[in-house]
Amino acid sequence: MDQQKTKKEKKMKKSVVAVWLMLLGAGGLYAAGTAAGTQVTNEVTLSYTVGGISQTDIVEDDDNGFLVDNKNDVLVTTDDTVSVKVTPGSTAQVLTFTVKNEGNNVQDFILSVSDAGAAFSLSDNFNATSQSIFVEDGTTAGYQSGEDTETYIDELAADAEVKVYVVSAIPLSQADGDVSIITLTAQVAEGGTASSQGAATVNDTGADVEDTVQIVWADSAGETDSATDGKHSDASAYEVQSASLTAAKGSCVIWDPVNTTTNPKRIPGAVVRYTIQVANASGAQDATDVNVTDSLNANLTYGVGSSGLTQTARIVTESCDCASPGTSNGDSISESSGTVTATFDTITAGTTECAYFDVTID
Repeated sequence: MDQQKTKKEKKMKKSVVAVWLMLLGAGGLYAAGTAAGTQVTNEVTLSYTVGGISQTDIVEDDDNGFLVDNKNDVLVTTDDTVSVKVTPGSTAQVLTFTVKNEGNNVQDFILSVSDAGAAFSLSDNFNATSQSIFVEDGTTAGYQSGEDTETYIDELAADAEVKVYVVSAIPLSQADGDVSIITLTAQVAEGGTASSQGAATVNDTGADVEDTVQIVWADSAGETDSATDGKHSDASAYEVQSASLTAAKGSCVIWDPVNTTTNPKRIPGAVVRYTIQVANASGAQDATDVNVTDSLNANLTYGVGSSGLTQTARIVTESCDCASPGTSNGDSISESSGTVTATFDTITAGTTECAYFDVTID
C-alpha cells in the first residue's frame, strides 16, 4: 500500500514540475527566442526509497546557472514588388524597405545605401543622386518629409520591424528605360540608450563564458553582404519612364509660277510645303507642351505668295504626308518675324504627329 502511495506521489510531483516548466516557457519565450541576458538556472531533484520507505529528496542547484547570449540577427526586405517608376528631373523619389530585428535583444541599426545589387531582373545603367535614408516615425504611414527625419533605427525591440525609406533625385539627362538599382543595408548596433546611435556590435568568436552575455552574429546572407557578418541587405530599383521624342523635317514643292501644280519645281516664286514629324513611338509616357520652332531661311517667305493656293498651317495626329495633309487636331502653329512655332499640346506615348506649313521661295 505504501509503495503504491509513493508511486502516486512521484507521478503527481512530475506533473506539477511539467506544468511549471510549461508556464515558465510561455512567459519567457517569443519568436526570436529567450531574451538576451536571461539567467537560466536548473535544479536537480533526486528521490529514492530504502527498504520500501521514501527518503528525503536530494536537491542540487547549479549555482547561478548561465546567461542567455545576445543573438544579433537582422532582416532587410524591399516592399517594392516592381521597380519604382520615375521621371527625369524628379526629386524625392522613394524606395521602401522593411527592417526587422530577428535577434533576442533591443538593438539600434546603422543604415547605409549603395549603388549595387540586382532587382527585378533589370540592368543598372545610372546612379540616382541625392540619396538619403529616413526611418518611419509612426505618425503617418508612408514617407513624410516633415515627419520621417531619423537616419538610423533607434531601440528596435526583438521581433519588431520598421519601415525605412531611400529618397533620391533622378538626373534630368536620363532617358526612358534607364535603371538605377539601390541596396539598403542594416547593420546591428548596440541598443539600450534611447535617441543615441549605438556603435556597431562585434561578434564574439571566443570560447563560451556561461556568466557573460556574448554577442553572436546569426544573420543570413543578403543582397550584397555575407552570412553572419552582423548586417543584412536587399535591393530595389528606380526605372525611368519618359517620353522618347524624335523629330524629322521634310518638304515637297506644291506649286510654281511656270508649271503651277503639274510637276512643279523649286524655282523663285514656287510654294514649298514643310513637314515636321514628331514621334513618341517608343516612349512610356505622354509628352506635353512640346514646342518646335523653325527659323526660316532668308530666301523664304512664310505663306503661299501670289499662287492663289490656301495656306496650309496645321498639326495632325498621324505621320506626315506632304501631298495630302490630314485634318487639324486643334494644336496651334504660327509664324512671327520669320520663325514658325508649332505647339503640340500632348503627344501620347506610342503616337506620331505632324506639323505642316507653306512657304514661298523669294
